[in-house]
Amino acid sequence: MTSSIRQKGTSELWSAFPKTVAVASDSDDEKAIHELQALLKDLPVEHPPGSKDIYGLDTSIAWNSDDLMWCNGGPEGCGGGHSFVEADEEHKAKFKRAVEIVNGLVNKAK
Repeated sequence: MTSSIRQKGTSELWSAFPKTVAVASDSDDEKAIHELQALLKDLPVEHPPGSKDIYGLDTSIAWNSDDLMWCNGGPEGCGGGHSFVEADEEHKAKFKRAVEIVNGLVNKAK
């Protein structure tokens, strides 16, 4: 698990060092990871990729597991263009919750 912050006015992320989250079976972290994956499965991404910040949080999540690959935003942020896919208010609320989960897990990581 990693977290990076892009400086305002730049298109590059600061280097992020991988972190590890030890997840015990039936733990709160495992439940959070399952909730995160369920949220991401239901969320659209912008099209074309990197075209627009459809969630309005200037935040990107990249998820890769055996049964789901999901990523919003380009590696250098969204270009502020047009997306053929938009997020509605329910999607935005779910994405905000996904960001909360990720931040909580990152803060616990070593």
